[in-house]
Amino acid sequence: MDQHSSNERRTGIRQEMRERRANLSQETLTTAEQLLSKNIQAIRDDWAKIPRKVAGYLAINGEISLDQSLKFLRTSGNLTCVPVIVKDTMRFAPLGESTVLHKGKYGILIPEFNESELLEATELDVVLVPLVAFDSSGNRIGMGGGYYDRTFAHLKDKNQHPKSAPLFIGVGYEFQRLNTVPAESWDVPLHMAATDRNIYSFD
Repeated sequence: MDQHSSNERRTGIRQEMRERRANLSQETLTTAEQLLSKNIQAIRDDWAKIPRKVAGYLAINGEISLDQSLKFLRTSGNLTCVPVIVKDTMRFAPLGESTVLHKGKYGILIPEFNESELLEATELDVVLVPLVAFDSSGNRIGMGGGYYDRTFAHLKDKNQHPKSAPLFIGVGYEFQRLNTVPAESWDVPLHMAATDRNIYSFD
């Protein structure tokens, strides 16, 4: 597939998935959040029994919500945080039950924070990544801003020692899983994916 065709297909997938998410009922959103949380709990049970630094996200525009999952992770002793953009760089602000939120870039809610509290990508143990789409090989399509790909570019090195890099887990609805998605050289592949229906692991 040439570059133009790849770009067109990625654009088409983004549009289709945005429309499907926008048409989900509140009941469907609530049920999906609950089912996803159970799958995140199952993944958490396989981690080493030590506190972990876990990055999630605050859902927007019909994304599957991680609120229940992040609450579970906090009660399990994990430090939870979400992305913030500082000088066009993605860093991670701690998120607790009483954290004050306000609208940041792109209208996404972010925590109030001091820069001294922010975590770097290399300090994280697990990253729960919002998906537009993914496939059976662990390729993913995001919203197109490239922040995750730039921030976690070091994960593309297959020879890197696993303890030196966070576990990169895509999160979405089951309908966001496609047979194939067009991959680009800069895309960071997933180690795993969790949906409201299944858990996937990629080699």
